[in-house]
Amino acid sequence: MASIMKVKTYDESCCLSYGSTKSDDSNSVRFSNISFREYPIDVGDNPACSSGTPISIDWDYYPSQECDISINDYEESRPRRRNRFGLRIPHEERHRMLREDWGVPLVTILETATKVKKMRMQRRRTAIQPDALFVAEDFVESTFRKWKRMVRSSRGDDVPSYISSVGIKKK
Repeated sequence: MASIMKVKTYDESCCLSYGSTKSDDSNSVRFSNISFREYPIDVGDNPACSSGTPISIDWDYYPSQECDISINDYEESRPRRRNRFGLRIPHEERHRMLREDWGVPLVTILETATKVKKMRMQRRRTAIQPDALFVAEDFVESTFRKWKRMVRSSRGDDVPSYISSVGIKKK
């Protein structure tokens, strides 16, 4: 299958858009700098948060707090990677951060916690409901199979041609 891409690298793309000739034919990617941005923290709405009020970052960031460093400097000084449990913030700490560090009113925190708890309960109910539907569907299919076997055995032959696979008479 032929590729629809006319260029393979960013450099080729830049060269072609300005009418220059192809500069490099390599299939490599290089990174040079990493940009760090600081975002404001706000009350979140993620029902996957196990307890308490979730937190999230805002859409806007602080341009004055942005900082660029080389990828080599970052790799030399970065802390060890945390596992998934190390990424969790306990609900008491989230509550303290929202109140003390970001000045979120207690009423907002409590209202959000209540809304998120309701969403979490709705998700649990929704997750349970399909099981009941599957049980009902299995019951109907099983009953139909038993009915077909009963018809077969009472007549002493194969299923009659007028019984379709869904149990409706063909005409």
